[in-house]
Amino acid sequence: GLLVVQGMSFFLLGFCFPSVGNRSLWLGFLGGVLVNLFLVLNYFHLLPAPLNPGIHIYWNCVICQATMIVTAVLCARLFPEKQSAAALEGLTIRSLTKAVAD
Repeated sequence: GLLVVQGMSFFLLGFCFPSVGNRSLWLGFLGGVLVNLFLVLNYFHLLPAPLNPGIHIYWNCVICQATMIVTAVLCARLFPEKQSAAALEGLTIRSLTKAVAD
């Protein structure tokens, strides 16, 4: 389930945030996977009591997806990657709204 949900995050990031490049995307994915590992360890009570966040396993996918998106966008802002606008034409929400307006 997590891979499908995070696969949707890849799509959302590429479509809604054209500034997010490959490096930022993979760093965000890594952040989501690390949070997932932490929450799974929590679920199986393999963490020390002070590290237990008390989050139900139901929220795992939501938290991991949000972590991936936020981490990727922050990395894109802190470490911008150069991408040509022509390469993204028609592939992002911004270029689609320009095409519809024309």
